[in-house]
Amino acid sequence: VTHTPWRVALGRRVLAAVTPDAGEAECGGFRLSGDFAFCLGAMREGVMGLSYGIGDRDLWSEKLSNVFGLPTKLFDCRPASLRSSLHSDRPPVGAGGCKGAHAPCYETSFQVLRICLGAQPDGSTQTLAKHLSGLRPLSAHVKLDVEGVEWDVLAQLLSSTLEMGKIRTLHLRLRMSS
Repeated sequence: VTHTPWRVALGRRVLAAVTPDAGEAECGGFRLSGDFAFCLGAMREGVMGLSYGIGDRDLWSEKLSNVFGLPTKLFDCRPASLRSSLHSDRPPVGAGGCKGAHAPCYETSFQVLRICLGAQPDGSTQTLAKHLSGLRPLSAHVKLDVEGVEWDVLAQLLSSTLEMGKIRTLHLRLRMSS
């Protein structure tokens, strides 16, 4: 591995970004689920989830719904899988609860939207700023898993302290190459 200055700088920035500044005491504990760690103190009523890049099933938004009782909006512009009930005409809502469900299941309200996320809006692409518009401070949990577009979206987000202030938690999957 080459220790070029830009790689070292990037590594330090990534390490700083993933090092929590709130510990277990400040969070009131953590709930671990798959690839996600949820700060329990951040999971409050009056907050919603915005999930970008859902594919066939979005376990992150299911946890927000079924564990924390939060409504979610799910965004993905890739063609729907024929296997996925998320993209069907009748969304799966677990009126009696979702415990043990083998298919996507939500105990709270949710929307599935065929919209791409990007830094520049066009016909099928919208910005994160548009989706945060009108929200109160710290009122959105956001998950980004958008196949390399997250770098442009993050750059745009960092340019607006107003929009950043609306995000309570940010779960992110980064791709180091395009």
